[in-house]
Amino acid sequence: MAGLLNPLLYSLAARSEGGMRDVTIGTIDLYGVGCCTAGPGYDMATGWGSFALTPLAAALRSPSVTLAAPASPPPGQPVTLTATATTPAGTIVRYDWDLDGNGTVDESTTDPSLVWTPTAAQTTVIVTARSDLGRSGSASVNATLVATPVAAAVVVAPRFSG
Repeated sequence: MAGLLNPLLYSLAARSEGGMRDVTIGTIDLYGVGCCTAGPGYDMATGWGSFALTPLAAALRSPSVTLAAPASPPPGQPVTLTATATTPAGTIVRYDWDLDGNGTVDESTTDPSLVWTPTAAQTTVIVTARSDLGRSGSASVNATLVATPVAAAVVVAPRFSG
């Protein structure tokens, strides 16, 4: 588990939002050889410092995501899908769109909106927001196409009288 946490810890330590408390005072100079005095940033005495649990816990949470789309889009007409994502730490950097609910990403964007033309009669659209800290959250919406009414045929028969 800790091995998977290391990239996150290094990323958080390099940011102002933290996750780590920088220890800048002290030494672990064993044997008096002049090694390992604490200072600002990463150092051999304390590494990145000690954990700041509140920002670290926030960084471990997934983004919260919602997806807005017309529930009954007209067939063959483009519609706009709009994702809203918030993350407790980091920044959302990518949106992955599964437009047919099959588990495969069909489009990736940096923009939270996507113009899409539905083709199936009913489909599930899933969007996954990904943060620069490697966290992700998803939302989905079901869309059922509204059938375009077919005009009734009008038969005109001439009438003769006479």
